[in-house]
This record gives sequence, C-alpha cells and structure tokens, in this order.
Amino acid sequence: MSQERVAQSAIDSKLPVETVAHLASVYGSRFTQVLELAQKDSRARQPLCPHSRDILAQVWHAVNEESALTVAISCYGAALVAWSGARAWTPSRPLP
Repeated sequence: MSQERVAQSAIDSKLPVETVAHLASVYGSRFTQVLELAQKDSRARQPLCPHSRDILAQVWHAVNEESALTVAISCYGAALVAWSGARAWTPSRPLP
C-alpha cells in the first residue's frame, strides 16, 4: 500500500493516517470497504478503545460483510474478534 494512497484515504475518511495505515495492514486492499463505512457515518470513526487503532466501522464490516454475529473486543490486546452468524448490524439498525 503506497503512503500516498494511505494519506489520501485518511483525508477522505477524516481518520488519522495511523488509523488508515492500520486498517490497510489488517484488511489489505479491502480496507476501503471499512473506510466507506467511516465516510458514511461519523459514528463509525469512533475508536473502540483508546489503546487501539481499531474503529467501530470494523465491527460493522465484520457483521455485514463477514457474517459475524458476536464480536469480542479486547482493548488492551488490541484485538477484534468476530464469529459467524446471520443477523446484519448497520448504523441505522444496531444489534441490541
């Protein structure tokens, strides 16, 4: 991933460059799918934890694109873990 692409994506998504670089390292070329969520809804840009670069858009992406039903977030371990299910979670229809 080029630094120029990461920098431009950070500007477009209103996220810190470090967060976009993190997303690119986690998702590879699919990081733009997560950024699209962050661009559509400002809530998606919220960090999951002050100790991690993970953002709420990753949870929405896991549920909607990876069929995750349950998401476990480890703040200090900076890990986002999701497992499969069938229920969709969107910004307009959050899971309980």
